[in-house]
Amino acid sequence: MKLKNSLPIKYHVGAHRICLSYPTETDALYDIIEHVVSSNKRKKTWKAEDFKIQLSDMKLVFSDMSTETIKTILTTLHKNNDIAMSEGEQPGEYVVAVTQQGISKIYEM
Repeated sequence: MKLKNSLPIKYHVGAHRICLSYPTETDALYDIIEHVVSSNKRKKTWKAEDFKIQLSDMKLVFSDMSTETIKTILTTLHKNNDIAMSEGEQPGEYVVAVTQQGISKIYEM
């Protein structure tokens, strides 16, 4: 997978978190996808349905943010159809899946 060339340079050099504008919607989407990818480094090929993370793991992605800020970000990404949320296998567990639309904003696929 390759980052889109049209993305600002801050993503290519991993500097988006030090920008004053952090977190933008694109920053959050990038962080979620990068967490999924880095958690599955051995994976050679990716399909859209592979980009999933448990809602409870969002604190790992956004460790320096409050729960309210995380909820606001996820709500915005969901409204923009960049992520989908569904119930997990366990009661009370929720899964966040990055949609094809969301992935295509960050990666060339």
